[in-house]
Formats: sequence, structure tokens, C-alpha cells
Amino acid sequence: REVVQELASLCATSVVSGRARDKAENFVMIENLHYAGNHGAEIKLVSHY
Repeated sequence: REVVQELASLCATSVVSGRARDKAENFVMIENLHYAGNHGAEIKLVSHY
């Protein structure tokens, strides 16, 4: 978790899951990450600007 948070603070970072995107996002619970669910079919991008 700490490593992923550190990486996300340095560059665009994504989590890709076979689960639904909202379930993966609720499980990981790290802001500033791009999330893709259902093997990439559902995507949520965050702005780093």
C-alpha cells in the first residue's frame, strides 16, 4: 500500500482488476490512481494536474 501510494505521487499509476471497477476502487482505497475494472472494460481516470 505504501509503495503504491509513493509511486502514485511520482507518476500516473493504474490498478487493473477482473472485478467491477467500483469494487476494486473500494477495496484498494487509494486516491490519485487510475482504476480499470472488468479486465479493462470499465475505466476511471484521475487528473494529476
